[in-house]
Amino acid sequence: MLPDAFGKTHPRWQTPYVALLVQAVLSALFILAAAQGDTVKGAYQKLINATLIVYFIPYMYMFASAIKLRRQIAQQPAAIPVPGGRFGSLFWNGLGFLTTAVSIILALIPPTGTADRRGFFVQVLTGSAGFIAAGLILYAIAERRRRSDSQIVQHRG
Repeated sequence: MLPDAFGKTHPRWQTPYVALLVQAVLSALFILAAAQGDTVKGAYQKLINATLIVYFIPYMYMFASAIKLRRQIAQQPAAIPVPGGRFGSLFWNGLGFLTTAVSIILALIPPTGTADRRGFFVQVLTGSAGFIAAGLILYAIAERRRRSDSQIVQHRG
């Protein structure tokens, strides 16, 4: 999914040096942004909370899709049904969705002793949005490349 440059290896050490350098620069930028006006502990807490939010978003999709696709999933031969039928699926997957949503909200609340509570909230929220935006940009680049590659194959055929 990443651009080809990320797979380029160093001639001597055979390591993906471009990917490592980009990761180092981006990590340093995220750490510096999180540390603005805060202690090391506060910066760490912001980074952890922003990462947790990004980590939990796919779970929200998973629970929502399990509700939406319940009938199609139940028709699969290897499917393990959620106990309780339709109501059970709605209840358990709804509970999972709600629990995950509450976890995301709680990750936005600054811990006790945080001097700049509004700054914490804004930095965690924008940090999460930044992580998501980076993923969407990389996906868009890969999708554009995939489409252009498939068009090249169609023109040859």
